[in-house]
Amino acid sequence: MRYSDFTPAQVREVGRIIGGASAVKRLLARKLVVVPTEGWKPLRKSKLESNGCSSLVYWGHHIPSAYFKSGNGLHVGKSFYTTIIRAAAQAVLSGSTGKHVCMSRYYLKAQLSGRELMTLCPSAVFHATEFCPILARMLDLSAQGRGPLTNNARTKLFLVEAVFGRVYVAVVHWQPAQSGSGKWQLSTETLDRVWMPGGEFFGRHSL
Repeated sequence: MRYSDFTPAQVREVGRIIGGASAVKRLLARKLVVVPTEGWKPLRKSKLESNGCSSLVYWGHHIPSAYFKSGNGLHVGKSFYTTIIRAAAQAVLSGSTGKHVCMSRYYLKAQLSGRELMTLCPSAVFHATEFCPILARMLDLSAQGRGPLTNNARTKLFLVEAVFGRVYVAVVHWQPAQSGSGKWQLSTETLDRVWMPGGEFFGRHSL
């Protein structure tokens, strides 16, 4: 391949297609994965089993550091608090107007790392500021026995972008208690962590 074969206009068009200047910077930093359209969805289908979509309305007013504290059925791990809450998530102070999100849900059919999830589902990543009020709403609904977050043995996985464009796997896991109710445990792992079949992956509906 000769780079002189490309015109400046073609280079600009590539940048536009993958998402603009910020996406180009992430690509150069190896934090953005570009996959071919041929064979992509069949490969994803062989490794992820669709579990439909979940529509959710979450609150427009949210302060992550105030909500995500251990206690009352919730354990916020140090990794989650450090990488998501303290370092990346911003408070959302837009009043009480609800916001809507639609998420695709998948069961893992094979061993997959977070990096492979990004390759299979490149549009699935939430930014930390958006992710926190969405997760908070899911937890609130779960306490009422509603919503997409069911307190079963399946580990729930989300891809979340934190500072400097770095993406983590946010892990939401239900820990039952011997007496009384259990609690949700929140943590983060790097993209290199490998997850066993049976876990549940949540991502944007545009997957």
